[in-house]
Amino acid sequence: LSMHANILATIRITKKAPASLSTMPDSVRLDPFTGQSFVYSANGFIYRLYSVGIDGQDDGGDTDESYMAPDLRIETHEF
Repeated sequence: LSMHANILATIRITKKAPASLSTMPDSVRLDPFTGQSFVYSANGFIYRLYSVGIDGQDDGGDTDESYMAPDLRIETHEF
């Protein structure tokens, strides 16, 4: 939620999403499942941010059919 709020604030000011998450503190930037940065991509004001999830596999932020190991995902389509 903190990263989402920070990204939205940047979009409101600059009219585009930040190019990377590098300016955010590790306490919010790191995926709790991997210890690596959340997966992030941006194009203009549209962005996608997700965790690889408890299974540790990058499946594009999709959750498996059982919903037992959901990935964390935030993305925008319009602003």
